[in-house]
Amino acid sequence: AQWYEKLFELDKEHASAKDAFYTASLFRESLGQWEKAVENKKKYIEAFPEDERTLGMKIDIPKIYQKFDQVDKAKTAYNAFQKSPPKDAPIEFVFFARMKYGEILRDENRPDRLDKHWEMVLKQFDKLTEEQMTPQMKEFKAEAAFERGTYSSRKYMDSQISGPSSSSASQKSIDRALKKQLKVKTEGLQKTEETFNKVIEIGGGEWTLAAVVQIGRVY
Repeated sequence: AQWYEKLFELDKEHASAKDAFYTASLFRESLGQWEKAVENKKKYIEAFPEDERTLGMKIDIPKIYQKFDQVDKAKTAYNAFQKSPPKDAPIEFVFFARMKYGEILRDENRPDRLDKHWEMVLKQFDKLTEEQMTPQMKEFKAEAAFERGTYSSRKYMDSQISGPSSSSASQKSIDRALKKQLKVKTEGLQKTEETFNKVIEIGGGEWTLAAVVQIGRVY
């Protein structure tokens, strides 16, 4: 890795400099030296902006941050990529960044921000053509729909049919409380099942199975 980096520093125009420096970044990552790996990728992108590997390296940087538990850096980088995608970035790269950003929000337990994010992502899917909806993109869409459905179904899953809080309530109060709770549960069941059935309709690989399982949990 050191020799490849030295070649790049001495002569960027050398016939082997580009491939050598690209390989050096892979070596650094494999060695666990994530800071040097990211530094190399950034230098490569700056030196060879038109190279076909540059776009991939731009999405590789947040992936390296995430791989080595640099969550804040990964979050910032994914967010920057999704908000201002590089020119000619494949649509899969843009949505990959959106999915990873959402997963980080989920792990941070930020439900309100997470719901808004998935809502935005699903609206972006609606703008795509049928040709753009590749199997990979369908899987992304199904994941986004599943994640948002999981958030929206929390109220139903957490609601209890327990009657009034007071142990000395009258029978009338008990009946009224149970009726209200049953209504919330019944309506929630229907809405939640519809939500996960929509995930199944997308046909997004493992998320189809996850939605089926979630419907079982709902019942």
